[in-house]
Amino acid sequence: MKLIELKTNEFVETVASSAPAPGGGSVAAIIGSLGSALAEMVCALSDKDGSNQEIAELKSEAKALKERLLEMTDRDTEAFLKVSNAFSMPKSTDEEKAARSAAIQEGLGACMDSPREVMRFSLDLIKTIEKVSKDFNTNAASDLGVAALSAEIAAKGAWLNVLINAGSLKDKAKGEDCQAECKEILQEVERRAGAVYKNIVKEIVGE
Repeated sequence: MKLIELKTNEFVETVASSAPAPGGGSVAAIIGSLGSALAEMVCALSDKDGSNQEIAELKSEAKALKERLLEMTDRDTEAFLKVSNAFSMPKSTDEEKAARSAAIQEGLGACMDSPREVMRFSLDLIKTIEKVSKDFNTNAASDLGVAALSAEIAAKGAWLNVLINAGSLKDKAKGEDCQAECKEILQEVERRAGAVYKNIVKEIVGE
């Protein structure tokens, strides 16, 4: 069964178990999906009759990101299991050692690519939230604020997973390129999320 098909308490207990996966990468993705869901909800509350085309489009954007980030919840764990299974491969002969090493590197590449995708989606999400924040039902201000925080947490969590896996790659150039891209994404997400959160706090307290 896929992680996203588990009940909430089952997912939480699976994370809490002694199994190494799902871990931080999958949790970062699920947090991003929840942020997307909140943004989708705020859009629904801001355009109950569906007459505002712009908000309807933003709602569709949030829904699509929610679905993609949900997919990444399982993909991150699948990538980790690739590495785990590769380490269990036989290494008695030179051929077996070479095959094992190649499988490990392939798995590490997948473990790096998965959180990079989460970071890309997190950036898309905070951009969507920015647009929603310009014209929305202010009764849902706190919900939109949590959505912005979720986008930032998802990006930061994914960044840690990029770092730990990129550093283990033998292809250093590939790892460095990924880190450079993701560092830029992280900085942009932090900047945008911080601004949205600050403005929402002002909205709530009336400043």
